[in-house]
Amino acid sequence: MLILSIIKNMVSKKEFRPLSPFATAFAVEYKSWMRGHDVTLQALADHLGRTAPYVQERVSGKRALDTLDIDALAELTNIQPRDLMIELSKRTKQTMFQEEQAALADKDARIARTMAKINDPKQRMELAAYHDENKEKGMDPFYGSKD
Repeated sequence: MLILSIIKNMVSKKEFRPLSPFATAFAVEYKSWMRGHDVTLQALADHLGRTAPYVQERVSGKRALDTLDIDALAELTNIQPRDLMIELSKRTKQTMFQEEQAALADKDARIARTMAKINDPKQRMELAAYHDENKEKGMDPFYGSKD
């Protein structure tokens, strides 16, 4: 009985292996292509002979798309599977490049703001000019007078 419940828990848990950034971005482009060509999850599921949740896991990037998914979408949108794969790959590469450029621009902007604060005379940081009243009085802050 215990073994049966353990097996049920293992089967019911949907543990997915994480996809690469490219595979995740590819799924986004796949879904975008579906929307652009008015292909519903149910239509794709029917064409594949699968359930809508099965298709949803792939389209959402939880599980990897495979060649059958590409072939089905290609057939539903009247394009050659090879051409669809190339087009989606190009779009994925372009999207990833744009996201990378945006992240770099954001990082550069943060650095520029920090440098502006450092170089602003009103907010100048006096890193090297540490001022300690105890040193001026000739006292060690931990042990009292140096004499």
